[in-house]
Amino acid sequence: MDNQVYGQLISRTAEVMIRNTTEIIFNRIDKAKTSRDDKQTILELEEIVSDLLNDKNQLNSIIHQYEEMLAIQKISDNDIEFITENVVPILSEVLESDVVSKGNEEQAKSMSEGLEILTPLLSTETFKILQLLGFNFRDAFGVPLTNVVKQAINKTNTEELQYENNIAVNNANAELFKLLQTEEGREAFRTFKNQ
Repeated sequence: MDNQVYGQLISRTAEVMIRNTTEIIFNRIDKAKTSRDDKQTILELEEIVSDLLNDKNQLNSIIHQYEEMLAIQKISDNDIEFITENVVPILSEVLESDVVSKGNEEQAKSMSEGLEILTPLLSTETFKILQLLGFNFRDAFGVPLTNVVKQAINKTNTEELQYENNIAVNNANAELFKLLQTEEGREAFRTFKNQ
């Protein structure tokens, strides 16, 4: 979650709260009542009510933004159930495969033991408890996984571009080699090189 957004919401809330302390509102009302002109007093009181209603609407907007931010962080019960039912079997399958353990029995056993330790942490109850304590699973796991995938994609793109560049350089070198095989080509190359 973006701390800057939280900071802005807190700042806006503080501004509204400061504007609407009981003392400030009563001072404004007393000042409006001191006017001998009833129409002026009514206008000033209407302005106070209008300001209070605007501030109430602003606070409702801030509350709505907080709720949206919390809803983004919270994982639903259905999602928690899906994760807890599917992550452990998938991890177990991956860890048991020869791709991960590379045929090393000791390493496979160690990974299996690690999964046994991790399994209770991936229960519905643990998810809910940690969420209630303020743990943000999306930030803790989602953001790092997204970054890993992004880096892998960028690395793949860079490797592909480098590969294509190497092919282009090799093709240019092959053409140059063909050109240098004739007397005309060598002469054209010398002329080009001397310019």
